Amino acid sequence: MERAQEMIEIEKPAKLEPLNGIPDIIWLLAWFNFIASILLVIFGLMSSSTYLAIIGAAGIVATPLLLAVADIVKSLRQIAVNTAQDQA
Repeated sequence: MERAQEMIEIEKPAKLEPLNGIPDIIWLLAWFNFIASILLVIFGLMSSSTYLAIIGAAGIVATPLLLAVADIVKSLRQIAVNTAQDQA
C-alpha cells in the first residue's frame, strides 16, 4: 500500500507534460518568422517598398528573441520538474 502511494506521489509532476511541445512550437514559429522576414526584405527591396523591407528587418531581429523565449520556457519547465521531484 505504501509503495502504491509513493508511486502516485511520483506521478504528480506528469501534470506538466502539456508544456513539452511549447518550446518546439515557439522554435518552429521563430524559424518560420525568420524565413518569412527574409522574403519580405527581398520583395521589399525588389519592389522599392521601404516599408516591407523595414518590417522584414524587424522580423529578422525578432527571431533570436523568439528562440530565447523558447529556451526560457524549456528551462522553467525543467526547474518545475526538478522542484516537484525534489519535493516528492
